[in-house]
Amino acid sequence: RYASMTGLKQLGALRFAAELADRGIPFWARYVLIPGHTDSDKDIGLFIDWAAKQPTLAGVELLPYHLYGKNKWEALGLKYPLEGVQTPPPEETRRVVARLRGAGLRVLCEGMEGASLSAAHTGAHS
Repeated sequence: RYASMTGLKQLGALRFAAELADRGIPFWARYVLIPGHTDSDKDIGLFIDWAAKQPTLAGVELLPYHLYGKNKWEALGLKYPLEGVQTPPPEETRRVVARLRGAGLRVLCEGMEGASLSAAHTGAHS
């Protein structure tokens, strides 16, 4: 039911989030914005619905897709599964940030106004 881009089920991650909630441990969720894969209104809405049910969710780190890791696939002689996918345009990323914030979520997204540093850079998720 919950398949990821990697082809693996996300039950482990969902169970982990439930365990964090049970223990009262705050956490940050990462959402990778991939044009044509995770950028539909439905996908974002499902994520928002899930996030709203997480009592210890501290925020969301929105990660716009990029091509930085493509060369690793090529070096391994593997076919890159997202061939032809481009980085989402800034206006699309801003739209998703606004939608997440409009749902009451704290959002970090590198390069976006009001969230210039990602959680990874600020230590916000540790």
